[in-house]
Amino acid sequence: MAVVSDLHVGGSTSICPKKIPLEDGGEYVPAPIQNWMRDRWTDFWNLVSPYKTRGWNVVVVVAGEAIENAHHRTPQLAAQSPETMVDAALNLLARPRNLAHEMLFVRGTEAHSGLGGHIDVQVARELGGKIDTATGTRAAYQWVIDIGGVIVDIAHHVGGGIHPARLELQKVVMDYDARRQPAPDLIVRGHIHRPEIQWLNNRCSVVTPAWQGKTAYAHKITRNLSGSVGGLLCEIYDRQMFPRLIQYPYEVALPVVLQSRALLLNNRVQPPKTPTQKSR
Repeated sequence: MAVVSDLHVGGSTSICPKKIPLEDGGEYVPAPIQNWMRDRWTDFWNLVSPYKTRGWNVVVVVAGEAIENAHHRTPQLAAQSPETMVDAALNLLARPRNLAHEMLFVRGTEAHSGLGGHIDVQVARELGGKIDTATGTRAAYQWVIDIGGVIVDIAHHVGGGIHPARLELQKVVMDYDARRQPAPDLIVRGHIHRPEIQWLNNRCSVVTPAWQGKTAYAHKITRNLSGSVGGLLCEIYDRQMFPRLIQYPYEVALPVVLQSRALLLNNRVQPPKTPTQKSR
């Protein structure tokens, strides 16, 4: 099983094809970090490809927010049109589609995925995603599936905190216990762009990386200078699971402090001394 989430295609800091044709005949050319992400995207699916060659049943999951969408009046967009963004996302997802025996899609946040997550549903329909029997659509808010005897619970949203994967695992286990149902073996979430993997009593919880660098919003809420893109690879056989969180780190560049400013500070003219008042 291979899981990616939070692609945010169409954002100016997100994974991007070599170019995005625009509706008026022009094209968007990706920034250097987007070209770097696309190379890492290729690296990730190169890890998946041998499984298909060796005859494994490859399940690919896109766990929400395939596109960035025009949200909150953000200027950080390659294009304003959601249709243009969807076309770019389909371009990037063509290779995973060719590698997958089955694809599952999750609905993400409405700001990115549209009301009711309809954009994720549209992408899933175009790529032949598995039908959610509860709604008859090709994307679900949550999947609980049996893969080779391992129960996997996949959704987009997860809470924050210092260790979101651990907290989600504890919460999900308590929820299943309250319903007197066996808890899932593997829990997969996305949304917060902070990857983590945690184990507890032979159960595993994973928060996947995003395929987006720091946005203006991210700069407001964190001073963290590093991030990563990537996904989850999980081998499942003989009712056992072997999850690996694949991460490709990057560093956020800071503005260079000009030496001339430092020289001015070191050699600045001292203000004149205030004359002392003569004693009477």
